[in-house]
Amino acid sequence: MKNFKTKYADLRFDNSIQGFTAVLDGYITHSEFVELVEYEYEMVTFFALKKCLIDLRKMKLYAKGNEGYIENIWFPEMKKRGLKFVAFVVPESIFGEMSMRNAHKEFVDSKEIQTRHFKTPEEAMIWLKAN
Repeated sequence: MKNFKTKYADLRFDNSIQGFTAVLDGYITHSEFVELVEYEYEMVTFFALKKCLIDLRKMKLYAKGNEGYIENIWFPEMKKRGLKFVAFVVPESIFGEMSMRNAHKEFVDSKEIQTRHFKTPEEAMIWLKAN
C-alpha cells in the first residue's frame, strides 16, 4: 500500500511504531480531510495497525464539519478497525488546539483507544514505542 500525500497532508506507514504517521499542514477543507481519513482507515486495515501519530502542529483550525466527523465517525471507525493508541501532537495555534481538544473530548479517557496529547513528535514516538 502506498503512502498518501497532498499539499496539506502527508500520511505514511511507519515501521518503527508499526503504525501510521499523519502530518497536517495549514487549513484542510472537510472534503480533503475526509479523503485523508478514508485512506487512514484503509491503511489501518491493510497493515492491521494498532498505533498512529497525528502531527497537528501546523494545523490552524479544523474546517467546518471536521470536529463532528472526528468525534462521531473517525474514533468509532478506528475502534472498530482495531486501533489502540493515538498520539496527537498539539497545534501551535491556540485556535487549532482548542478545535482539536473539542473534537477529542469524548475519547480522551476511552478504554478502547488510548489517546495522548504531546508538544513534540519525539515525545509522541517515545510513548507509542513504549506501548
